[in-house]
Amino acid sequence: MGFPDVCLTPGVPPVPVPYPNLGSNAMAVPTAPNVLISGMPGQNMGSMPTLTNGDNAGCIHP
Repeated sequence: MGFPDVCLTPGVPPVPVPYPNLGSNAMAVPTAPNVLISGMPGQNMGSMPTLTNGDNAGCIHP
């Protein structure tokens, strides 16, 4: 979980709002293919989630 992720929220004018940013461990890459934890590949210090959710309302990009 990453907090805050400040995104511009639609409005006049656009308002910066902090949103929580959540990522799933199952979507992280790269993994350690030879190490299994609960039947799934383990992660290392370089693993990053590819998809996150939670900041969807802040859809305006500068």
